[in-house]
Amino acid sequence: SMLAEAHTVLGSIAQDHDYDWEGAEKHFRRAIELDPGYPTAHQWYSSTLLYLGRIDEALLEAKRAQELDPLSLIINLNLGDVLYYMRQYELAIEQYKNTMALDYNFPWAHYSLAGVYQLQGRFDEATKENEEAHRLGGNVPYTLVPNGWVYAQAGRKADALRVLEDLIKLSQ
Repeated sequence: SMLAEAHTVLGSIAQDHDYDWEGAEKHFRRAIELDPGYPTAHQWYSSTLLYLGRIDEALLEAKRAQELDPLSLIINLNLGDVLYYMRQYELAIEQYKNTMALDYNFPWAHYSLAGVYQLQGRFDEATKENEEAHRLGGNVPYTLVPNGWVYAQAGRKADALRVLEDLIKLSQ
């Protein structure tokens, strides 16, 4: 319903602009009460619950959103992010790959997968996914920065410096 969508947006504003997590939660709960089948309310509520440290509830909401909209890329990515945050790395990897199976060209699934690989010290795989995210997402700092970080961690100094040069060019 429109009212549920309105509360969802108000929850997002409370969270992202006012850092009012309790206010955000009230709006998301109201939205879900008004329309339990609105997936975005569950997805955004899961993020709020993560911030509040209520991880089990966050996972339930992320899974509920995915049940309601199984083909949504952002909702599938969000479920992977919750699993990543829970340090369920193998499940997060599986979920990011599931997201890519829906649309390989969605850069953020590659970007997030790279983050897990990097944490695991799997630098070659992290680099491959970061490069793919960068190729698919366009020449933006958001996809360049993590690549430089992986190169540096992997001891690939020349590659890391090249990324730095690219960032300096972009900033001009």
